Amino acid sequence: MTAALYHGGFPGLRPGELVLPPDESGTEYRLSAYAPQAARWGYRTDVVYLTRVENQARAFAACYPDGALYQCEPIELLGPDPDNPASAVMARRARVVAVVRPRVLFAHRRPESWFRLIHEESPMG
Repeated sequence: MTAALYHGGFPGLRPGELVLPPDESGTEYRLSAYAPQAARWGYRTDVVYLTRVENQARAFAACYPDGALYQCEPIELLGPDPDNPASAVMARRARVVAVVRPRVLFAHRRPESWFRLIHEESPMG
């Protein structure tokens, strides 16, 4: 059995719908655009990032206006995320399996606490 994978971002998707990379979706909302201390994440705009750590994806969702947290399955898995190989992967696209949280509000936490969630250790290691 493989571990669940999560993605945080664009709100309003339903199970079965696709999560697209920024190059396809046209979104400007990427973590690297928000915070210099997190700029190493999300440089690639041709992939979708997925993580095994739900709170990491939740933090990414908070950076999107009224972002959502999804459980996803990768479509054309490319391999580990070089910035977080222990718990994250990159894929060409992803399919929503479940909506975990339909809305994640940035204002509920201070920015520093969201970035701490991103650095949480993987449950796998």
